[in-house]
Amino acid sequence: MHSQRCKQLLRTFVLLLLPMLCRTTPLGAQDNESPERLILALYRADIVWSTWAEPHCDLPPGLYVSADASAVGRHVEEAQAAGIDALVQTWYGPSMAANPAAPNFRILLEQAALAGFAAAAQVDVTSPLLSTTDEVLSALETLGDDLTRRPGYLTLRGRPIVFFLGQQRLSLGAWEALRARVDPSRRQIWIAEGESTEVLGVFD
Repeated sequence: MHSQRCKQLLRTFVLLLLPMLCRTTPLGAQDNESPERLILALYRADIVWSTWAEPHCDLPPGLYVSADASAVGRHVEEAQAAGIDALVQTWYGPSMAANPAAPNFRILLEQAALAGFAAAAQVDVTSPLLSTTDEVLSALETLGDDLTRRPGYLTLRGRPIVFFLGQQRLSLGAWEALRARVDPSRRQIWIAEGESTEVLGVFD
């Protein structure tokens, strides 16, 4: 099941990024210089010590937890060395209660900024913390007013990129109202999950 989910996410990213081909210069965190292609990697940020007690097909050279800024900094350096432009972290909303993705994304942004790298949020609308339209609205306001304006957040031609996962939980009408509320001037770039073109009236 986990493998199928990973394959689905990878296929989605590949399909969405196909129009941006053949970039030859590296990407900076804020001065993106209009690259034609971005190389992105999904970044898992919910690792705690008990995670390593579970069965794994492989293990990193050194065990770590996602709340360790030094470990995150090391991952950023490794991503840069591999030619990756930005790390995309699944994000379940701004609530800090029982939601390590929220504080850990701030750590990722800080480490990305220090390294001249970039990170972006993938808003997971299937999260139980984003079960109502109001909760999604609050999350998008936090992103737009705070996180996407921080050094280290991924931008393209000056526009921050926000990814979405499971946006099918809300109707297109609901998304139209949300975007009109939080991003009426289309300052952000919204990338939806999936292959359907019907969402392009709201998403980019």
